[in-house]
Amino acid sequence: MNIRLNYGTAVATIPAAALAVMDRATKHDLKVLLTLAADPALLTGESFGECVGNIAARVGCTPAQIEASLSFWRGAGALTVTEGKEKPAHTVQSIPEETPAPELPKEESKEARPARPRPTAELPRYTSVELADLLEAREDVNEFLHECQNLWGEMFNTHQTNTILGFVDYLGLEWDYILALLAYGVREQDKRGVKRSLRYVEKMAFDFYDEGITDLPALQEKICRLEKTAEVEGSLRRMFGMGDRALTPTEKKKFSTWLYEYRFDLDIITRAFEVTVDAKGSPNLKYMDAVLANWNRDGLRTLEDIEAADAAFQARKAEKTGKRSDTEGHGSFNTEDFFAAAVRRSFGDDFDPDKKDA
Repeated sequence: MNIRLNYGTAVATIPAAALAVMDRATKHDLKVLLTLAADPALLTGESFGECVGNIAARVGCTPAQIEASLSFWRGAGALTVTEGKEKPAHTVQSIPEETPAPELPKEESKEARPARPRPTAELPRYTSVELADLLEAREDVNEFLHECQNLWGEMFNTHQTNTILGFVDYLGLEWDYILALLAYGVREQDKRGVKRSLRYVEKMAFDFYDEGITDLPALQEKICRLEKTAEVEGSLRRMFGMGDRALTPTEKKKFSTWLYEYRFDLDIITRAFEVTVDAKGSPNLKYMDAVLANWNRDGLRTLEDIEAADAAFQARKAEKTGKRSDTEGHGSFNTEDFFAAAVRRSFGDDFDPDKKDA
């Protein structure tokens, strides 16, 4: 059996980018896309409003509903906007007739992500009347907006509703992503004791989008890292007496390495700090970094691992000298030779553990 499409004398070409988001498109969005694919001349006009009006007349709906669908397809990368009277106000990216249509991609890559909208047109803006028409046409949005409002703790005004819909239509974010982002925004602003502002969440959304963080698992991992960094950074600031000053690039890099490359918990970092102060007489970032680097290289992941390695070192030393370690029975901070030997592997043989300067 053979099945084939009968194109006749006309062809409606669908942008490949639209295929990856078909499951998120409403019936109305699909109707608009198919209408534009069949008659691209509808995208040509003296102004954006004229184009919207032409499409609305053809599809049989309100301009606000058309704008919502155009925003959705623009966010998906199937639609671009060109300014100026000499060019079409909107252009659907088409495929030449002689080129076979590509297969549906199994997974949308980061390279295929639509570019961030210009700051002057970050998010769509609708009037109250237009929003009412839009929400009527997209009934599924009402339920999620209600969840967002409950999470935020207040009813959204027109501007706030515009912002939330912009996350969906312009950035192509899923609702579970938006809810997780809002929850994080609530926690952060409440923690700082400031009034909740969706502008704060909007900035995060665009920053994360630029980093390629566009799905829920990636967002959850990012939030986890940010919250862990904030928690540990507070402890490290207190250790080093940094106060509220901005961290230097070196400090940021060292802290990040300890937390995310070495994956040390705060108790290990605290032990390294105590070892550093015992050896140097004061906090010393370079010395502390060397201690942690060697513990990481030797696979020491817990305080018990460090104590065991110290004990093994002292046993080998006692065996070589033919006598028991004079520090047997004392804590590891009385066995400075073990830590000094570890640090020397990073600083070199000329390292002087008794030198107190930075």
